[in-house]
Amino acid sequence: SSGVSAVHVDEVNHIDPNQSLIAITNGDRRETSSEVYRKILKDVAPAADPDAPTAAEIKLVKRQAKVDLGLNPDQPVISYSGRLVDEKAGRERAFTDENILALVAAGAQVVLYGNVQAFPQSKKLWDDLLRLQKDIEGEGLPGKLVLRSGWGVAEQRQLLAATDVQVQDSDRGTGAAEYTEADVSANGGLQMGPPWIEGIINRQGVLVDRRAPGTGNTLIAADASPAAYLASLTWAIERF
Repeated sequence: SSGVSAVHVDEVNHIDPNQSLIAITNGDRRETSSEVYRKILKDVAPAADPDAPTAAEIKLVKRQAKVDLGLNPDQPVISYSGRLVDEKAGRERAFTDENILALVAAGAQVVLYGNVQAFPQSKKLWDDLLRLQKDIEGEGLPGKLVLRSGWGVAEQRQLLAATDVQVQDSDRGTGAAEYTEADVSANGGLQMGPPWIEGIINRQGVLVDRRAPGTGNTLIAADASPAAYLASLTWAIERF
């Protein structure tokens, strides 16, 4: 039998201790998950290496990908794409109302692709986000909150191409290898996970070294408080 990450095996093997479990991490075909990003890169920089693009080439791709989605090419995109459920959507940490308001006030575009599930809690999350979106639109802030449900893989790949920072804020004990379903690194974006080892979310790459520009692809909040998440995301906005 297999688990999809080392921590997954460690946490479920006690259910049947006589069963041998092996961690076999989920994979991703990067050429497919980054097909939109690669197409744009070929258009704007034909000689670029899609697996080792320069910062300038990534910037060109991100600008065009944002334009294609109707977003502001001069503002960062902070995104989530996945099921709209309590344990995944980060509404208690990364994407509280207060954090979303602060990010939008700082000039970020918070883009949440949350597919509503067939139970009341998920529908409530969606309704709460729609209310917040309406409130933000009335404030006249420089950034914006973009919401979408009912999307598919093709739409997700378009979003990944435009994303500067992806947040996967899984509750402890609920995530395994969902990063492979939204490979933002293959699309030239930064990844942000929770401040604990949750599957492979924080182990798919290298931590961003704030003292060495260009090093790393992963941001992690100092702790589980909304303020810590906001501090990391605000740094990314200010730095880049």
